[in-house]
Amino acid sequence: MATRGYGDAAIRADLEGRGLSADRIESAIGDLEPEAERARSLVERDGSSARTARGLLAKGFSEDAVESAIGVLQPSDS
Repeated sequence: MATRGYGDAAIRADLEGRGLSADRIESAIGDLEPEAERARSLVERDGSSARTARGLLAKGFSEDAVESAIGVLQPSDS
């Protein structure tokens, strides 16, 4: 799922639905590229926009990962 653009929450929910234990789920997620880096790659590919942010949130990325990815590519003008 991570290679198809899903965030940790969606992956966790899928694995829970398959009956995996919490320890196995956390281990599997821990083996993935960090969520913020995956989000950043998707923002680089799809563009830094509100639409991209909504899409990432809908695919189970955390708000922190999305904000970090969008912020890295679109620094504030302050």
